[in-house]
Amino acid sequence: MQSDQHDFYIEEHAVLYGLLVREARAYGEAGETAAAEATRRYGRERGQRMAQRALRDGRERTMEAYTQYGEWSDPRGWSQSVMVALSPHYTTDVLRCGWCDSWIKHDLLEHGQLYCAYVDDSLVTGFNPQNSIEIQSLLSRGDDRCRFVWKGLHFGSEAEAKESAQVKKSMAERNIKDFLYHTAHLYACMNATFAEMLGTAEAKAITEAALGAFTELFGAQKTERLLKAAEQNFSVIDQGQ
Repeated sequence: MQSDQHDFYIEEHAVLYGLLVREARAYGEAGETAAAEATRRYGRERGQRMAQRALRDGRERTMEAYTQYGEWSDPRGWSQSVMVALSPHYTTDVLRCGWCDSWIKHDLLEHGQLYCAYVDDSLVTGFNPQNSIEIQSLLSRGDDRCRFVWKGLHFGSEAEAKESAQVKKSMAERNIKDFLYHTAHLYACMNATFAEMLGTAEAKAITEAALGAFTELFGAQKTERLLKAAEQNFSVIDQGQ
């Protein structure tokens, strides 16, 4: 499992997260708390962007809409997900995860676990605070799968579930963002949170150390592109996106 030397993909996103958490944890309990809050904030901001797109299209912020307005896709097939139940709550299992594989590859799994603990719940509530998801197991914690129970979402048949999934595919060009965008958002959000909760000097030390390790793995060109992309405003969407 290798990333293209020029493209950002799941590996870069996962590794940068793990490196940032690793460096934040050097500040003890305060660093742990800041990393957890940065993860929650990142998830909420993504969910809020998804909600903006749903509202743009005149959609209610239901759980079904949440599953249709996701911002990332995995055309290389690094992750594998299967349907487990249609009702009373739609339930899916992730049997393979590109993030988890990337953390294992780079010896960052203990730091990546924090992402799994907070990001999905924050995404769901960022989209709509009335929605909820139950996470019953996680690959990153040693389980044989990640199991997600999508509360309030159910389908009468497999055909109905596939039709809903097709809606997401039909909107991909307008809603999906590439992994340079996602990795830059992750960096910007975590850097801002560290500065707010730990201090400017501490945030700089954390990000410089993490970026140094990132550069060793992926090269200076990718780091430069990352920092440039991180300058944009991630809280708003373009009208067509």
